Amino acid sequence: MISRERECIFVKDTITIRRFENQDTGELTELINRSILHENRALTKTVSDINQFLDEPGEEIRENTFVAAEHNKIIGYNSLCFVKGDAFIKVYSYGTVDPLYRRQGIGSMLVKVSLQQLQQRAKKEGIKIIYNQMARIERAGQIPLAEKFGFSKHTDLLSMKLSLDRFEPKDLPKKAFVFHTPTEADAVEWANIYNDAFTWASDHTNLAPENVIYEFRSSEFSTDLYILCRDRKRVPLGFICGRIEEEGNGVISTLAVSRLSQGTGVGKVLLNQILERMQKMNIKEVRLTVDYQNPTAAIHLYRKTGFKENGRIIQYIYELAP
Repeated sequence: MISRERECIFVKDTITIRRFENQDTGELTELINRSILHENRALTKTVSDINQFLDEPGEEIRENTFVAAEHNKIIGYNSLCFVKGDAFIKVYSYGTVDPLYRRQGIGSMLVKVSLQQLQQRAKKEGIKIIYNQMARIERAGQIPLAEKFGFSKHTDLLSMKLSLDRFEPKDLPKKAFVFHTPTEADAVEWANIYNDAFTWASDHTNLAPENVIYEFRSSEFSTDLYILCRDRKRVPLGFICGRIEEEGNGVISTLAVSRLSQGTGVGKVLLNQILERMQKMNIKEVRLTVDYQNPTAAIHLYRKTGFKENGRIIQYIYELAP
């Protein structure tokens, strides 16, 4: 085992930035849960949940997670998720700082170290790296942090919520469709629908079947809230998936309809189907995010169903040349 002294990348005053080590998993889980509870935004995580996140196939998250520590107590982290393409590598950033240590420059230190490590990799491999970071407009400090490093605004995501006590299931023509819970045997079709549905997105990266299988095996997979839609000839048309975040609250993660099936009512029946199921599960409120520039009828569908705007999330990018 490499010692923590050798792992130190950056030291300032009492704060040390170093690479994540496997024995940090429990403490990292506690940090994430402190942040979750402080922001009242989701169900708390288990060590198993964090390990599943760190070991997402092909994304190199575990070996590219950096932690900030004060006197050996972890008070912040930044995880880098790699998605490789032929011309460049996309890197998505996930992290937080302990609520008691925010606005003290710790987030800046973590981002600085992450960018330095990515620059070294870009030069070593001779490939451009595009760093992605999300910032919630309503969360103090996130946008100033992105602006401090000169990040460029890339996408604008709309956050929406629906109170299910105001939702009335529609009497839609379901006879033309077959709904079922996907299995690993459906992973290729699930990935194909996703990849076809989001070709319009400038930052679209194809979803691989092995990543779908990994998701189906994760703790977030729900046999009730993952729904694959086919026509009567068994041709796959679209899917919707969601999860329960905390007692009484749900999330719609993705609604994807193949391009040939868009505008035929598939999205409407899938949305109606999952909201009906959530209502029967006594979920009180449902949230989702959608790209503000989405050229399909998705935003109109959500608004017509009763979803209300609930904030904005800005995706920033930063390019690191070889």
